[in-house]
Amino acid sequence: TGWRRDGRECRRQGRLSREHPPPQPYAQQCFGDGEVTVAVTDHVSTLSDQISRWVGGEFISLGTEGFGRSDSREALRRFFEIDTEHVVVAALSGLSRRGALPAEVVVEAREKLGVATERTDVCAI
Repeated sequence: TGWRRDGRECRRQGRLSREHPPPQPYAQQCFGDGEVTVAVTDHVSTLSDQISRWVGGEFISLGTEGFGRSDSREALRRFFEIDTEHVVVAALSGLSRRGALPAEVVVEAREKLGVATERTDVCAI
């Protein structure tokens, strides 16, 4: 991706020009605040994983992992757990892991939004 190329170029400049501070990658400028970032794509999660090193904080990457198993975009997103409900739970879970929210908030949201925990990870199928 363009953001990954930018990050690699900034890292390269920092490695080759030790007399100057390295430029800050665009992904780090946008998301490098050390907080929770949930990256969601209708493509494989490795796409967003490419910039994780420059984001910092709690980086949660969600994607469809390349399978075409649904008759609609909404069904696809629900199947691969990248729909609105799963994104909300992922964000709350990240905040909880960082100590910003009690775990009970995540449990309540999961129950209210109908996000199941006992389901098999679709990437393991």
